[in-house]
Amino acid sequence: MVLGREDLAPNWRGRTPVLCVSSRGPFDEAATLMLAQTLGRHGLQAQVMAMKALREGERPERTDEIALICFSYLEPVSLSQIRFTVRQARAAVPGVRILVGFWRERDPASLERLRRAVSADVLVTSLNEALAAVLAASRDPVAPIRAEATRTTRPALAPAAA
Repeated sequence: MVLGREDLAPNWRGRTPVLCVSSRGPFDEAATLMLAQTLGRHGLQAQVMAMKALREGERPERTDEIALICFSYLEPVSLSQIRFTVRQARAAVPGVRILVGFWRERDPASLERLRRAVSADVLVTSLNEALAAVLAASRDPVAPIRAEATRTTRPALAPAAA
């Protein structure tokens, strides 16, 4: 399915409504680029940035057009660092939805622990789950993001106050 501008919820109609952020591991950037490419093939353009660049003060373009931030983790990272990163993203882009991809995690007990510990709207473990969640969210501005293969959704964020 390729979405056209008219298929998207109003807050998803910017030039790049998705920001994909890679963690610091050597393969995290490749996984993040694959996610951005997959989204692009379905009509959702994404900016790609490295976590290191954000930490050094670089900012994404058109933050007012960002509807979703996807954090990509192929390599292990501490939960406290992920929580901190999610909080920073919510403060920097009020009302944004957060998707976290743990691309190597498959253990149900670990996923449940991660779901409780990370304040993201959804956790996914595959590009297919991420694509399904993002496509659904992009058509409904108030619906929570849902990944059909996981039970890790949280309520959607309320829109930022004017």
